[in-house]
Amino acid sequence: MIGEVWDIDSFLKEMPIKPTESYKLGDEYVLSNQKLRHRIETVWNLTIEHKTVHDHHYEEIYHPIFKALDQQAKTIIKYKELYNLTCLISIRCDYHKVQTPGIRLDSSIINFVVPYGYVVCSGKSSVIGNF
Repeated sequence: MIGEVWDIDSFLKEMPIKPTESYKLGDEYVLSNQKLRHRIETVWNLTIEHKTVHDHHYEEIYHPIFKALDQQAKTIIKYKELYNLTCLISIRCDYHKVQTPGIRLDSSIINFVVPYGYVVCSGKSSVIGNF
């Protein structure tokens, strides 16, 4: 969940799912070049570890995540609407020895994201996550 300024502290108290990462607008961080930077947005991020999937059986990865998030839909929608947040689901895959790399957005993904107005993106990398 991404936005400039929103009450992430209250969200963290209400949300039983613990984020992989969360930070606020203006928080300091250091890049690899040791240069001090400031965050430009407030973020609640959930990422799962890299998993190998065979034969395009992506549902074994995303169904448990969607189920957990769906159970918290009221809280997510409340904050999304109150603070005009963007809810982003990013699916990234590494493709090994495949003829036609790609991910299929089956009806379970579409049915999950449409009612909540989530944004879905994909790219070549390694993990599904970023809610």
